[in-house]
Amino acid sequence: MKKYFLVASAVLATSFTALAGTLSTKGIPTSAGVIFHLDLEAVEKSKISQVADSEESRGKIKKSIARLFGRASADAPENADISSIGSIADITVAVTTPENGALDPNYVIAPDIVIVRGNFNLEKFDNFAKSRHAATTSVIKNRTFYKLQGRLPWGNPFASFATLIDANTILFAADEAATTAALATLTGNAKSYTAPTPLLSYGRNIGAPFAFFYLNGKILPKQRTDSSAKQMTPLPPNPAHVFLVLGEKAGDIKLRLSATYPTASDQQSVQAFMQMGLAMIQGRIANTNDSDGNPDPKKVKRSARLKSLLDAIKITTSEPNYVSLAFDYSSEKIIQFAKEASAANNP
Repeated sequence: MKKYFLVASAVLATSFTALAGTLSTKGIPTSAGVIFHLDLEAVEKSKISQVADSEESRGKIKKSIARLFGRASADAPENADISSIGSIADITVAVTTPENGALDPNYVIAPDIVIVRGNFNLEKFDNFAKSRHAATTSVIKNRTFYKLQGRLPWGNPFASFATLIDANTILFAADEAATTAALATLTGNAKSYTAPTPLLSYGRNIGAPFAFFYLNGKILPKQRTDSSAKQMTPLPPNPAHVFLVLGEKAGDIKLRLSATYPTASDQQSVQAFMQMGLAMIQGRIANTNDSDGNPDPKKVKRSARLKSLLDAIKITTSEPNYVSLAFDYSSEKIIQFAKEASAANNP
């Protein structure tokens, strides 16, 4: 049965440009049900980027983006690299909502529009696309698109139509319908998606946001109600909307996650579910003894680090039927924790 990969874990993308806490949705159709954006330039400027080797991280990002084009053909130049077409600033992935609203329970959500922004060279873009295995061309709305057999950055197959819209924008779309919709918004011939107010507000409050995520609950499959589903542990109800923003401000990493629910009862149920999950994790890390029942110094230290992080998580509710999670923590301390953990795992 046809399966699609959930974009929530997903990639990088750019029809948003995050500037001083604002969010532009040019190029995203109004039918978008899921949007994920990552501002690579903002990540590079952040303190938290010091957790990973920046050169190594940039290399991994380049390889992830190159997957969208597919593998190189046998006669492709050995030095063909995604960086040869220009510099990448940010990326946005969008999933459009099915015409009938929610997806079938046997399906999961797949991205159908990916927009990569930066500074690109048309000739080098053409040469790179032509060097990909099985690349062919197709004309849509008087534009030449490369039909690519690529993969999403996390590895799942992603056949797409790709073109350079202008010197700053590359469009990948899963089919002709998605291509036409994205083109219309990018060229100003159709209205672009309006970013939800909470998403913009969180971005402004964080100061230097580098990741945005939005999900419209209408796109989620309805929860099963058959007898086998009733035998499983009850899950929280589907949200009406989910908003997430991650960034840095005044030396602190900041995460804001918020979801709205149809009723106050749903709100209370989800809050209890989240608090129970947090309590379970806190209970597990509290056990710092070794197999003989004696305190294990490594476990004690690790438990203290994790407890400090978990204590920074605040779960609250507000009107109308919001459940929110806030996390604020020193970027320097997270970097320190990461280095200590790495040293402990690689003595």
